[in-house]
Amino acid sequence: MLLMGAFFVIRLVWQQRQYERAYEGLQPGTGKLEVLSLFGRPSSIESCNLNASWDGTPLPAGQEQCVEEFRYVSWVSPEQWVIGFDRRGKAIIKDYLSSP
Repeated sequence: MLLMGAFFVIRLVWQQRQYERAYEGLQPGTGKLEVLSLFGRPSSIESCNLNASWDGTPLPAGQEQCVEEFRYVSWVSPEQWVIGFDRRGKAIIKDYLSSP
């Protein structure tokens, strides 16, 4: 039982590191399939509800609208990584959310 618990904790920490690395390397225009291969299956898929920005920098006027967000939630700490896509399935929003 202890071994299973240790494995579970290691898996959660590994998943968080995977999200951090994938987020850092993500570039505008990355397709959904590549995001899925980098991050894995999202914790949730939602309609866009964040202000349009790329890592805190507002998107330029005239930028395509976000139609869908992939949310990746950490089970280790209160953090989320959000990737938003335009109607063509290209990443246009990249946000990191954290609670104090």
